Amino acid sequence: MKKIFLIFITCLVIQFVLTGKWASFNDQITDLEKNISFLKEENDKVELQIASLVSISSIEERGTLAGFTKTAAKSLEEFSVALRR
Repeated sequence: MKKIFLIFITCLVIQFVLTGKWASFNDQITDLEKNISFLKEENDKVELQIASLVSISSIEERGTLAGFTKTAAKSLEEFSVALRR
């Protein structure tokens, strides 16, 4: 009878220990999922910034502010030989 009681207490203690570990793993998983969600949102924002920075209108505006002007050329034939290759 003592052995059964000792085995029961041992199993109960093991269950409490494992339940605590599983709970902490669950907390870690929740934190990781939050981090993944945050990083995905940040990635979307960065992709949007990249798209806006490389857009033709943005490049044209920055070129104009830097003093560049549009060329009057309408085809590649009007450019130098090196550009037609």
